[in-house]
Amino acid sequence: MTGDRWVTNPRAVARGNSGAVLAAAKDANPGEILIHNHPSGVLEPSHADLALAAHIYEEGLGSGIVDNDATALYVVVEPPEARLRETLDPASLEAYLAPGGALDARFGGYEDRPTQRGMLREVVARFNEGGVAVVEAATGTGKSLAYLLPAALWALRNGERTVVSTNTINLQEQLVAKDLPLVRDLVGEDFKWSLVKGRGNYVSIRRLHLARQSATTLFDDDRGSEIEALVDWVGTTRDGSLADLNIRPGEDVWDEVRSDGDICMGARCPHFQECFYQKARRRAAASDVLVVNHALLFADVSLRRTTDNWSQAAVLPVYRHVVLDEGHNVEDAATSHLGAEVTRIGMFRTLGRLERNGKGVLRSVEDVLQRVAGSDESDRLLDRIEKRLRPAQVRARESLTRFFDALEPAVPFDEEEPLRLGRGDVRDPADHPEILELLDTLTAAFGRLRRELQVLRESIEDDVVLLDALEGRVLDVRAVERRLEAAQHALGLVLDPKEAGNRFVRWIEGRGGRSGRLRNVILAAAPVEPGELLRESLFDRVDTAVITSATLATGGEDFRFIRDRLGLVEEVAGAPDGASTRRSPGPEEAGALAFADVVPIVEELSVQAPLRVTQTLLRSPFDYREQTLFCVPTDFPGHDQGNAFQDATARVVTELAGITDGGIFVLFTSYRALRAVAQRLRSSGVASRWPVWVHGEGPRSRLLGEFVRSGKGILLGTSSFWEGVDVPGDPLRGLILQKIPFRVPTEPITQARMEAIEVRGRSAFQSYLVPLAALRLKQGFGRLIRSRTDRGGILLLDPRIVTRSYGRVLRRALPDAPLVKGPWHEVRHRLEAFYRLPRAGGAVD
Repeated sequence: MTGDRWVTNPRAVARGNSGAVLAAAKDANPGEILIHNHPSGVLEPSHADLALAAHIYEEGLGSGIVDNDATALYVVVEPPEARLRETLDPASLEAYLAPGGALDARFGGYEDRPTQRGMLREVVARFNEGGVAVVEAATGTGKSLAYLLPAALWALRNGERTVVSTNTINLQEQLVAKDLPLVRDLVGEDFKWSLVKGRGNYVSIRRLHLARQSATTLFDDDRGSEIEALVDWVGTTRDGSLADLNIRPGEDVWDEVRSDGDICMGARCPHFQECFYQKARRRAAASDVLVVNHALLFADVSLRRTTDNWSQAAVLPVYRHVVLDEGHNVEDAATSHLGAEVTRIGMFRTLGRLERNGKGVLRSVEDVLQRVAGSDESDRLLDRIEKRLRPAQVRARESLTRFFDALEPAVPFDEEEPLRLGRGDVRDPADHPEILELLDTLTAAFGRLRRELQVLRESIEDDVVLLDALEGRVLDVRAVERRLEAAQHALGLVLDPKEAGNRFVRWIEGRGGRSGRLRNVILAAAPVEPGELLRESLFDRVDTAVITSATLATGGEDFRFIRDRLGLVEEVAGAPDGASTRRSPGPEEAGALAFADVVPIVEELSVQAPLRVTQTLLRSPFDYREQTLFCVPTDFPGHDQGNAFQDATARVVTELAGITDGGIFVLFTSYRALRAVAQRLRSSGVASRWPVWVHGEGPRSRLLGEFVRSGKGILLGTSSFWEGVDVPGDPLRGLILQKIPFRVPTEPITQARMEAIEVRGRSAFQSYLVPLAALRLKQGFGRLIRSRTDRGGILLLDPRIVTRSYGRVLRRALPDAPLVKGPWHEVRHRLEAFYRLPRAGGAVD
């Protein structure tokens, strides 16, 4: 449509029949108008026409209706005027962070960070030009400001929001409480941001009151005190989320009162205005920057992919720009949300929500129907519940019990590896016709129960009186329907995947059950390689993506591994792996890069057009050669030597604590090793001199707080303590890494990915396990040096890093700290000398 409202150069994009035409407009350009005919000659738009018009308007298109002869045109909605984006001036943004700028003026202890400004320039370029920036920004770079400043100013200039996704709560809280307020003060303009949590974190006021009214029919035992405590809390909390609760209620209670999309009444809810989730959603819709975790981002991506919705709100409001901080975790986060999982306990809990020992949603529905008894419809529904729905629920429970009883012999115990499916294992249910028959019986029973629930729900919805009395419980019934449907889908994908089997790794595992309790059984499926899905569903769908972390490159300056895992590199026949074209920096840029100690790698990679991918590596501002010593005892027992390995670990922890007077992190790759060393330290009396904190014996935040306040403690951690933990200054003076953090090669997803790499003729160990270990090792290494004044020794009790050929790759990934290797007594002497040297500021240890 032209500026003077003429439609020109029409082209046919789809044809139909007398009843319908496909609304196909995939090749339309913003500013165009989609026209379809009404054979009747009546041009007034139908509801379907209006819905279509609203949808394509979000794509920048207009919509119109003509008669068959095209003599009259009814414009349903004109295309929106094209908006000109205002690009960001990198020099202006850099001035905020440069000496003499707004940041310098605000802080008396300001330190210039050239690498921070180098990262900001790259982020600005991606906002202006589009594409994906992969940026390794070492600890001390100040990467948060480098991406938040462009995100804020882009929103202020162009009205487009940015989603910032992180992997840890600590970083989310830092962004919201510290960094974003600082950005607002620096730019001197107000913009809005919000921390977005998953819906299940919020209490539903309506469901809470409903649970209060129906508590005697919902729960097996008296949960009145928990319900009343929640009612009191709702009257005082401003947040309404689990994070604001001092004492969490039982899981079954929270399941009955939490916000749930399947049970939400939306604007029809009497508590809509004060609803905590809806208020959070309204804040998010009005925000320029959204801070989320990776799980929530990929829940949004998964829903958009399932519903083919890329232009309207889903789990999150619409966004065109995304920053993935702690980006080394992106593949794992995406994997868990692009697959499926179903558990024995979860399915029994779903059926229990309907009825359990005479309590549950079904009993609550019957109570209301009995109170309005006397109408033909209420009597009919009571009769149907008794004669059809309840028997269907009983059959579903019996089928579920028989299925898992038959499956039980195939389920591994806690200490055993999960059972991979589809690989010819004799325990595979696919080789046991009786299990498959029971699976068919179970899914059929779930299907019958779903249909009975649907009949009950629709009957109530069609009766005004019953709907008024049962509207809340109708939503509960619908939620059970959807959970049954999700369970059917997951069971099918895991046990009978058909053509999807090659794209998913599938497994069964068991947890617990050693103390007489019902053992939980997990049936799961996950995409073997989610990179292609990430490319299609995220990176190709946004204008700007920034992937950043302190650990993205492996073996020095090599980004090929992370690019490959995230779908950001294309293998070209006849070209070397990871082939790319190099763009040399211009004179001004090259000078800035050299001054900033940025490795001059700003490459445009040969990937599928039109996606542009650049990569940048920014060196750490810390002087590792002066601030730390990297020590590897070469006479240490092998990690496979059981008790001897744990004995030696405890001895080294004790001796290092004697040198440093505590202040030590000890990081493990397994809880079993952690517990073994903790027991040895405590039984030897070490804890009487240096307090010992052990991961799993309390909330992580409490353990860290007590460790810092002590100033001389020993903290033993695994998993989450390898990253996202920031203890700058004197409380942390030494770090011990027990083993190279290789992934367990028999873990189902890892195993399947290794197999896929081997099929392509590459070494899975060299191409997958070693780079993953390098990234994880670099994360652990980074726990110690968090500022220019930090100082301490790092011990790796795994001589493979200096005795095996792959050790060179691992060492190249680490900061340039002096390496000391040799027998432990020699290494100990070097450490003693190192700790006797003056610390920054003249203090002596």
